[in-house]
Amino acid sequence: MKIKSAIFVLLVLSLSGIYAQRLTTGILSGSNFSNIRGNNQSGEWKNKMGSVSGVWFDYAFSPVLSVGTEFNYTSLYYQHLDYQTYYPYPTYLDYSTIAPTQYYYPQSWNFNFFRFPLYFKLSTPTKLRFELSAGMYFSLLQLPTPTYYSDKDYPTSEFGKIFSVGLTYPITDKIEIFAKGRYISGNREYISYNNGKNASSELIFGVGYSGLFNKMKFLKKTNYSLCDSSDCKISISYRVGANLSWIETDKGSGSYKPKVGLTSGVVVNYSINENTGIQTELLLEKRGFQLNDSTSSHYRFIANSNNQNSKYYTNSTIETTYFTIPLLFELKFSDPFRVHVNTGPYYSTLINAKATGNLITENKIDNYYNKTKTTINDNIDGVIAPDDWGWIIGGGIQIPLIYNWKLDIEARYQTSWSNFLVLPPSNSSMTDNKSTQYMSNRSFTLLFGLNIPIY
Repeated sequence: MKIKSAIFVLLVLSLSGIYAQRLTTGILSGSNFSNIRGNNQSGEWKNKMGSVSGVWFDYAFSPVLSVGTEFNYTSLYYQHLDYQTYYPYPTYLDYSTIAPTQYYYPQSWNFNFFRFPLYFKLSTPTKLRFELSAGMYFSLLQLPTPTYYSDKDYPTSEFGKIFSVGLTYPITDKIEIFAKGRYISGNREYISYNNGKNASSELIFGVGYSGLFNKMKFLKKTNYSLCDSSDCKISISYRVGANLSWIETDKGSGSYKPKVGLTSGVVVNYSINENTGIQTELLLEKRGFQLNDSTSSHYRFIANSNNQNSKYYTNSTIETTYFTIPLLFELKFSDPFRVHVNTGPYYSTLINAKATGNLITENKIDNYYNKTKTTINDNIDGVIAPDDWGWIIGGGIQIPLIYNWKLDIEARYQTSWSNFLVLPPSNSSMTDNKSTQYMSNRSFTLLFGLNIPIY
């Protein structure tokens, strides 16, 4: 009984006072955790904490759709630990514990940026708002901290992608507070030896005020009501679920195993008529696969890895993180439990790629023998294609709840049309024709969501 009462109170709190403030501005502050994108298989990149702070502006076209920008100051800190193998165990060597005269490779980089994002945002038309946004940013570099690295010139500016998800709550008619998690990914190389590009995860908090321009009629708040009939044209859904992903390959298919990952995001559905509709989505997908075989590579099967002097055994997990945008045509049947099927193309952009696990190496030369174990913790963006295209086939059911909301359950199969493995020309020669040179994504996903009609 107490649980039902709590749910009822939460729904009332969420649904009361539905309106859109036309223009809101405020301040934000928080922390970021660096996550360099690149192709590094010689050690571990440690997540280091930086800071972000700034001012933001948001203009709402409706309770659901808005556009925003901000001006912020961001610090990104990177640290790299080289692989150093000690028999019979390996370890990471942190050069910061050694006298400066013994530095041979770069180990830390500090960058400060002025950043200007521009993004579109989707929000639930409720008082306690769930929000998801995506867009681009432009940044200017300010005085990088000197390092022991030989690079002296860094790009002075860059463009990148920014994605965020969060909650916003109005504490008065004009003041709101929020908490967001977001991910940024740049397009310029700042650490050249491993093609390293800026990336970080951020946790930010802020406050907004919508009363600065309330005398301007076109900026005043506008009252709205949710669509409460069965013939609503537009609805929005928030989904989360699990996927089972695997790959199709040209060689060494027995070396690869499926992997379980997470899928979440937002869905916008437009009903053409009672039985047909069009649907688009913005999804965060963690895909990947497992590699388990006698190969010297951390992420693919190489046929000629073992010889009379050296033998390798790799057990690793490759995780690829994508933002996916499908465009689906939908057929709908029956009420009130509406069954639907959909199909259409999708486009995915790579956010991050990482290999983790262990590599066992045995070396034997004459009477010399050793066996080592290396912990794999590699950024492998450089060998994964930045884009992925394919097709989705799915189907599901919507179960009516209160306030014309629906529980959305859907299963789908997703197949890629493209090779996401990128190899240097030397690895694609005829001498390597027994090794994996083609990988294509496949996945099966089960999603649960909350469907809210809005118009």
